[in-house]
Amino acid sequence: MRGWQPLLFLCLLGHASPSGDTFRIAGVVVRGDDGKPLSHVRVTILQNEHPERRAALVTAEDGRFLFTDVPAAKYTLAAALHGQQATFEQDGPYSTGIVAGPSSDSEHIVFRFPTFGRLALKVSDEEDEPVQNVSAFLFHRTVLSGWRTAKPDAPVFTDSEGTVAFPPLEEGSYYVLATGRPWYAANEWNIHGVTAGENVLDVAYPATFYPASSDAQGAAPIVLRAGEKRQIQMTLRATPAARIALASSPDNSGATQISGVSIVGPGGARVSLPTYMASMVDGETWLTGLAPGHYILAASHDSFPPGFAGSVVAATQPLGSLAITAGPGETKVQLTNMVRTTVSGRISFAAGVQPVKALTLWLGQPRQGEYRASTLAADGTFRFVLDSSGPGEYDLRLPATENLYPEAITVQGGAYRSGLIDIRDNASVWISMKLAAGLTHLDGVALRDGKPLAGAMILAVPQGGPSAFFPRDQSDSDGTFTLQGVAPGRYLLLAIDHGRNLAYHEPGVLEPYLKGAQMVSIPRPTKEPVIVSVQSRLP
Repeated sequence: MRGWQPLLFLCLLGHASPSGDTFRIAGVVVRGDDGKPLSHVRVTILQNEHPERRAALVTAEDGRFLFTDVPAAKYTLAAALHGQQATFEQDGPYSTGIVAGPSSDSEHIVFRFPTFGRLALKVSDEEDEPVQNVSAFLFHRTVLSGWRTAKPDAPVFTDSEGTVAFPPLEEGSYYVLATGRPWYAANEWNIHGVTAGENVLDVAYPATFYPASSDAQGAAPIVLRAGEKRQIQMTLRATPAARIALASSPDNSGATQISGVSIVGPGGARVSLPTYMASMVDGETWLTGLAPGHYILAASHDSFPPGFAGSVVAATQPLGSLAITAGPGETKVQLTNMVRTTVSGRISFAAGVQPVKALTLWLGQPRQGEYRASTLAADGTFRFVLDSSGPGEYDLRLPATENLYPEAITVQGGAYRSGLIDIRDNASVWISMKLAAGLTHLDGVALRDGKPLAGAMILAVPQGGPSAFFPRDQSDSDGTFTLQGVAPGRYLLLAIDHGRNLAYHEPGVLEPYLKGAQMVSIPRPTKEPVIVSVQSRLP
């Protein structure tokens, strides 16, 4: 197919710039690994200030695309092929926008579309027979918002041949965890009343990290290159299952139940294992289907009002978590030993700031990218119970839409450094936070050798403020950028070429760049864009 085949051209026509001039956005889509042109790629442009104005087409045989009659504006450029999508020079949630206008070159774009690899897993048992319905977790060892992490994806399951294909993957390092139960394993309802070792069908597969480790420390990284197709092999060996007996609720006001079972993965991330049936037998709750090993149990309590009757909905309250070592045979667990880590506090508002009713706060570990929500009570208090998250550094975030930022924070019960709260097991942390209004944005231009540079990572490093949040953006095709949600204060402004996967929150990483940073104060006395010089990425 020669030329361009338009699929969709909505709203852009008839929305010309005030001057009446229109422009073109043109270029070529190539493979990211070898630069070969890609045909039949769906390319879309979307006007940033008016997302409803968009247009799309597919590339020709030579990979080229052309949008004509484009009004002057800034656009997001995206491409999709075989179900995979990417934005232009994408780095996580950031990309390089395309500026169409009289002084911008928007007609020589080279869109390097990621070349995805394929990773498949084959699982066999000790008899070299395929194992069906194994839960397989994939961890991508990467950098998330400046933090090194290895966050697990949702599990996928092996088929009747014992194989599973993970979704297409970018070039990088990965870990794999496999766990499950043999198809012939006893169900929970027919193992009770049987003494340890009597029922040989009460078996399970240990949670195993590739290639053959029961501990995350022994997990081996799987390096996948761009476009590579690879299959790995794992062997799971059934072992007599652990039989975990949990004490029941001490009264009739409700029931204590296990709300989650997890293990520690590479990098400290918690991995929630498939939940197995837990039932009441002789006044005890039995947790079944797990191999002997180290686990973290999260528990909750369903409470009912006194004298309840009929279809009354229980109020579920998280109780906390408990690390256990379950051996072969029976393991008794006292829920009274449950670790109950709480984070509570009170929000106040600075003078002149209208209090926000039902304000939502988010508490989480930025290294894992997982947050939980809590809504302010009428008296301005909030409360979190960390029933399934481990000790570590947490931050407390506000919705950006509320235009609020922490003017002052005091923390009791945990160390507080640079916007992060060090929370230990069984801690009781209290946070007092005063909120002020006045978030703003910072416009600027990234230059190298006096010329605008596209694709630079822009960071504003707060100086002395109580925040772990670094305002960030990526420079567009004309070198411009906008940092959103910037609180008043002093910042060191940085522009770094090829900043992808830079772990800028890790100690010492930014130190060599700070020498070339520019100090800015927010709010600025002028609306003129700030000029920042782009630094080269260090090895």
